[in-house]
Amino acid sequence: MRAGAALLLFLSFSLTSSVNAAVLEDFGVEGPFDVGSLTLTVPSRGAGEEMGELFLDYPIDAGSPAPLVVFAFPIHGFTFALWRRLLAPVIRTLVTNGFAVAQPSAFGSSTAREFSGGLFPGTTSSNGMDLREIVTRYLNFMTHASRHLNELVESDIAFEASGILSTERVGVVGFSVGGAIAQYLAQVLDASVIPGRVSAVVALAPTSGSDVPFTGSDIGAELFQEFFTDRARFSPIPTFYIAGERDGMGGLRDAGYYFDRSTAPRVLVTAGNGATHCHAIVPMSECDVIAGTRGVHRLDAIVAHAAMTAYLLPELPYWREKRELARDILWGDGLRTLADGVLPSTPVGERWAIADVLREPGISLELSDFSIVAPLDPEAVEVYAVTTSTLRDVAPECEDIELFVVDAPVGIKVETRRMNPYEFSVRLSWTTVPPRARPRAGRSRRQLLFRDVNFDELRDMLGIFRMNPRRLGRAAAATGTRRSTAPRRDVIIGARHACARSGFAFATVRVRLPYR
Repeated sequence: MRAGAALLLFLSFSLTSSVNAAVLEDFGVEGPFDVGSLTLTVPSRGAGEEMGELFLDYPIDAGSPAPLVVFAFPIHGFTFALWRRLLAPVIRTLVTNGFAVAQPSAFGSSTAREFSGGLFPGTTSSNGMDLREIVTRYLNFMTHASRHLNELVESDIAFEASGILSTERVGVVGFSVGGAIAQYLAQVLDASVIPGRVSAVVALAPTSGSDVPFTGSDIGAELFQEFFTDRARFSPIPTFYIAGERDGMGGLRDAGYYFDRSTAPRVLVTAGNGATHCHAIVPMSECDVIAGTRGVHRLDAIVAHAAMTAYLLPELPYWREKRELARDILWGDGLRTLADGVLPSTPVGERWAIADVLREPGISLELSDFSIVAPLDPEAVEVYAVTTSTLRDVAPECEDIELFVVDAPVGIKVETRRMNPYEFSVRLSWTTVPPRARPRAGRSRRQLLFRDVNFDELRDMLGIFRMNPRRLGRAAAATGTRRSTAPRRDVIIGARHACARSGFAFATVRVRLPYR
């Protein structure tokens, strides 16, 4: 709704489905594509351009260019090459599902002090470099390497991966210190390297490595100050944080700092099941030898896959259903639905759970009043509602709201009025003549007439209508209980942010209508 609310009407309930329809369970598991790999040399062409190497994994025979995801590894514990193997569950999930993933191999040279990861945990220097120099050069290398890769994709037909990957939309992922770097890198890329193309960030247990983050003179504080408090430079890139509920190495603490101070659309998922900073098996950390990652690596793969699907895939009908499911995982009930499906018999090392989910922006949709003419046989209904958004300090178009209605009768009309920058009043009205139900021969009229329709049971029985934004509210629609009065019908009214970087936050209300 541009300055007045756009209305999307989803008025039909179809009982048809595709054999290969996307389902929530597709996310976080390996897809159909084989993996190809190459090592790319990144030359230095001038001051500030750090030379080095990238690993590049890409899907084979994907049918269309694979959107690029840049993955920032930690600098502590292991070399970049070993981190690549340790974080393979997330990387392979992305690549086998159609994304190309670029990762650091090494940066610098023998004359410029090469670095390939492996800084011992708790130390602040390596190979003659202190932590400030390492992090600064790491960020510079990832920036320059991303620019170089983009130039190869766009202009070098001899490039081995030419035609295989696309930089039209780019995602950034990182773990631990790499999770902090990922956020800063996304801001730099979006501001000057590939403006407007960075579409999503996933930060896994991000930490600046400081005991008191964002205070004093440390590199984490400086980067945070530059890219999170300078609102003139800040790009509202949707960002998704994952941290374990018992992360004692800074991941949960710093994810909370980032989440609270950012004004981008964002989600913070706190992993349960005793999850720690152990998103990959890392000795000398919080990893439990028996329990391993406590399944948080599976949660990482689900959210990363959903984020890149929702924000990087092209706007094509082929991807529509999968994108809607991805948005439901990120901004709706899909992640809870998947968590509820984890079996108690799942080994503790693979069992993942959700302790909490925080989302901004939020939308509240309040039903202020409604009236039904002739309650037992309505021919007209009016509904008044107010939508309120918590989105602040971002591009003006993100203030816009889309409204949608599910299962509304015919003849619907909508009137909207902006009350202030963040609130809209909505008036819906429609007319309808509900059909009479006719009992089938040999069946009880009471059984046919006096039972609510349970869309959850019907969906599960038919194997269709997995949760997604366009069908939001179906899972909570009818209770399915038998009544001694006439059946009632739910009409779902929803709202969501309309702009591309809005986060697709949802809210719904239901109006129960009696009919003959």
